[in-house]
This record gives sequence, C-alpha cells and structure tokens, in this order.
Amino acid sequence: MCLYANTRPVKFFKFGPTPDNPVDHLYEFSFNGETGAEFSGNEVILHFVDGKRGDSDLTKNGIIVDPGTPARHTERIFIVGHGIYGRRRGNKI
Repeated sequence: MCLYANTRPVKFFKFGPTPDNPVDHLYEFSFNGETGAEFSGNEVILHFVDGKRGDSDLTKNGIIVDPGTPARHTERIFIVGHGIYGRRRGNKI
C-alpha cells in the first residue's frame, strides 16, 4: 500500500477475529515473521497467509478478508467505528 508522500505510518490496525480470539476486536497487525505489516517511508507492506492472523474469515479457502487501516504517531487518538469508542495515547487512525 502506497500512501501520500508526507505520510509516515508506524502501525497498522485490523478489526476482526484472530486465531487466539474469535470475537471481532481491534488489534495491531505488526509483522511477526509470517503475517503483518512492515513500513518503509510512506509504504506499507502487508503480509497475509490464507486462514491465518489477518485473514478475517480465519479459513483456508483461497480468499483473504482484510478490513484494516494504517496509523501514524501523534499524542493521542480517538477511535470511532465498528461500535468502538476509546482514547489511547501514541497512535492516530
């Protein structure tokens, strides 16, 4: 994913189930050596494996379902979406 030239994301968030938590939730999708997001300037490199973390249907079926968004560093954020309302320090969606 290539973003605007002055954009420098540092995190990528996804909303959905994970292998360790089948309930839809917001989670950070950092690269773990197999799946996740890596960053290079204004580029986000996304790594997916069908049926693994990051594939929101968690089923090896030839389809990867991918709701997610990059984030950049700021003093605080307010997340509104998918019924989630909260305040966290350090990242902005």
